[in-house]
Amino acid sequence: MYAFDFWVHPVYIPSALGPFTVELRPDSGEPDLRMVDEAKALVSFMQKHPDKLQEKIYEHYQSFTAYSEWLADCNVPGNLERNELMQYLGARDIVIIREEDMQTINSCFYISPRWDTEHAIYIKLDGINLEYCEP
Repeated sequence: MYAFDFWVHPVYIPSALGPFTVELRPDSGEPDLRMVDEAKALVSFMQKHPDKLQEKIYEHYQSFTAYSEWLADCNVPGNLERNELMQYLGARDIVIIREEDMQTINSCFYISPRWDTEHAIYIKLDGINLEYCEP
C-alpha cells in the first residue's frame, strides 16, 4: 500500500447540494467495516437532514459576502440564496480516515467552494450537529 491510496465508492451519493463521493482512507491496510459504517452514518445524516449541511455551507459563503471584490474575482455573486449554492461548489466528498493506530476514525464532509478553493470547507458530524473542523 502506498501512503496516498484511498478507496472511492463507485456510486455518487445524491444530495440537495449535488452528488457526493465517498472516500475511505485507511492509513494502512484496507478499509474495514467500521469505516464503512461511519460512511453510512454520514450518508444517512446528509439524506435525512439536507438542510443542515446546506445551512453550514451557506454560513461559510455568507462570511465571504463582505468581500465583494473577492467574490467577483471568483465569479461568485454576492447575493446567493441557500438553494443557489450548488453551481458554485466543486468537489463534494464524504471522507473517512482511519489513523495509523487502527482505532481512531476521523470523518468529515469536504466541500470545495468556488469562493474558497484554496482552503475548502471541512465539516464534521458531532452527534446531531455539524461543526467546522480542520483537515
